[in-house]
Amino acid sequence: MKTEVIDVSTERQILIGMIMSTSFLKRIIPIFEYEYFELPTSKTVAKWVIKYVNKYDKAPKAIIRDIYERQERKLKEAESEWIELFLSDLSSEYKKEGFNTLYLFDVATNYFRKQKLLSNARVVQDLCEDEKLDEAEAIWKSSMHISDTMDLGVNPFDEDTVFEYTKKDTRFIVRTGVQAFDRLAGPLKSEWLVMFMGPMKRGKTQALTHCGIESTARSFNTVFYSLESGYKDLLERMWMNVGSLSTSRSEIEFPYFKDKRKELVSYKKIKRPVVKNLDNVLKAVKKYNRIAKGTLWVKSFPAFSAGVEDIKHHLDLLMVYKKFIPHVIIVDYLGAMKPAKGVFGRDVYDYGSKSLKGLAQERKALVFSAHQGSRSTLDKLNMHPTDIPEDVRILGNLDVLIGLNQTEKEKEENIMRWNILMHRFKKFTRLKQAKVLYQPEAGQFHLDSMIINTPKAKPKNKLVGMKDSDSD
Repeated sequence: MKTEVIDVSTERQILIGMIMSTSFLKRIIPIFEYEYFELPTSKTVAKWVIKYVNKYDKAPKAIIRDIYERQERKLKEAESEWIELFLSDLSSEYKKEGFNTLYLFDVATNYFRKQKLLSNARVVQDLCEDEKLDEAEAIWKSSMHISDTMDLGVNPFDEDTVFEYTKKDTRFIVRTGVQAFDRLAGPLKSEWLVMFMGPMKRGKTQALTHCGIESTARSFNTVFYSLESGYKDLLERMWMNVGSLSTSRSEIEFPYFKDKRKELVSYKKIKRPVVKNLDNVLKAVKKYNRIAKGTLWVKSFPAFSAGVEDIKHHLDLLMVYKKFIPHVIIVDYLGAMKPAKGVFGRDVYDYGSKSLKGLAQERKALVFSAHQGSRSTLDKLNMHPTDIPEDVRILGNLDVLIGLNQTEKEKEENIMRWNILMHRFKKFTRLKQAKVLYQPEAGQFHLDSMIINTPKAKPKNKLVGMKDSDSD
């Protein structure tokens, strides 16, 4: 006889969502039945939560502790101990800020479907053994009720569809934090795949790090996957970013716009604490924790050892063991992903970008990644979408492609230019760029920015006596 295993981890996760998120709770109530929970204690807490929302029209959050203390005397000792432990284990991160309720709703729906099917299967088997086939069929048909929550598509000309999809967009909005570029690109949304492109050593990892910390500061739970850097280098870069800590020198030149109308940049030397000092790092981290509204989680894989399936597995582990569901997923970077089994040559990058896009939609998250530009971009003034190396099919899998443009002179002057190379949902022009000042020696990928006209390459000097037609 097969032993049934109670999926306590998913059950606890759903219960936490009901306690901490009003939007999740209201979406779950129409399809929720107490019988879906295996643990009697889960059912008890769920009853408290639903009674509370019916009265106050919101999730109880920290009030659940007060409810427990009022109800404790009615509980058996074992029940009281379980609930006490459960409430004590509620992550401070959930109290700090919300989580990705859209993905958790998908998890809950699948769990409820499974529970109802298992329960009805047992009843149907008993009825079949008693030759009560009509009753067995009726019970089995009732199993399809929870399946109504499945996405079977919509009729665009049905009035209910019109009402539903003209409501406020439930997707969340993320910005890069580079103000000038955000004005050009507009908001980035969950379920999108956004990719940076630049040649080697252009700052793609720094751009992704900046976006991860910016997202966390703005209340979004974020997970950063590094497929090339170890923890030491990765964490040090993040500590530098939040504390403006220097690598080794205590005094660093920081660029600033002396006159934005003329695009004039000047520099001033600023003394910064070094990242190698423990007290400096602790001070920076404590200060950041006071302002950050989300949580950043970091996972390092050896280069070419992890693909999207490995990332999905790790996301599941985070949900179970850390009660962590991200809004933003950062993968550094496409070129360092493990090729999928049976995929070779140019198909590797196309398949990898397709998988990242699928990850964004499945997890209801915004996915940031990066890809290395072709060799020609090393000396190019302005990149073009066709500078995608190996396989131009990648463009079809992206929602936004961001170019990191820089000449050798600009690199010496700590200047970079961001531009939109492709945008699926917004009209854009490559005639405008965001001129960005940065200082990598202090972990700062964005100090200031402004919108500029895209610079044009200077014509090559002609030989004396040469006609215009001869220069082609």
